Amino acid sequence: MTNNNKIFLLIGVALVITSIKLYFDFNEGFSFGNPEVAVANTSNDKVKVTYHKGTKIKKSVIRYVNGKRDGIAKTFHKNGKLHMAITYVNGEKHGVAKQFAKDGTLYKEAFYENGYVTKRKFYHDNGQVKAIETYKNGDVTTDLKEYLSTGKEKTKYPKIQVKLNDDVKSYGKVVLELTLDLRRKKTKFFIRKDETLPLETAEDWDQNLVFVKMYENRGVLEIPIPKGHYIDKVIPIYVKYSTIYGRQRVDKIDYRLKAKNM
Repeated sequence: MTNNNKIFLLIGVALVITSIKLYFDFNEGFSFGNPEVAVANTSNDKVKVTYHKGTKIKKSVIRYVNGKRDGIAKTFHKNGKLHMAITYVNGEKHGVAKQFAKDGTLYKEAFYENGYVTKRKFYHDNGQVKAIETYKNGDVTTDLKEYLSTGKEKTKYPKIQVKLNDDVKSYGKVVLELTLDLRRKKTKFFIRKDETLPLETAEDWDQNLVFVKMYENRGVLEIPIPKGHYIDKVIPIYVKYSTIYGRQRVDKIDYRLKAKNM
């Protein structure tokens, strides 16, 4: 192979490599390549634009500063309408992130501080607020508020039901069967070791929470009563579940238990 042929071969390989992406240099202009990706590039600062496959419709626009996301990153539905707009500061989500339905209506807002979500708001199709949930250290709190499409706060929720099975004579214990009067997904009942501590979240890792054994949507709480003893106390019983809006809710009842083993 002659030197001229080698040069042409190297040039051809270089052209194939550089055509993988479409670049826009602020000083040099456009070079055309893959129509689904475009990058505006100045050293470590760039704006990356992607397109829905086989179209000229933008899929995402993301700005980078010093190699990290910065500013408002946007994604788009296939119909061209805005899907999400997320604000970044130095590579972390900070500020308001908005999500839109395909018809352009606002569906959800998330509020971030230095990469951690602090609050989420959900919306009905008519624009009314559907739900507001807050977060602590990334975990959803018990401070949930839900609203009807009319704007009124939702107040009707499933109620905790307790069925007492007195097995004291046979087994030295009572069994409380716990259910909701309306079935809900992700139902879990629990009690707390220390009621004086605030209940801000209801996560499985919380050492102050004792989760009850679940059999499908039914919880079973066994309370031993030794021979010659009796019990007369109020037991706070908690439940967490997924509402019909898909949010995590925590409810509580104070159950008065009276039993004896004489």
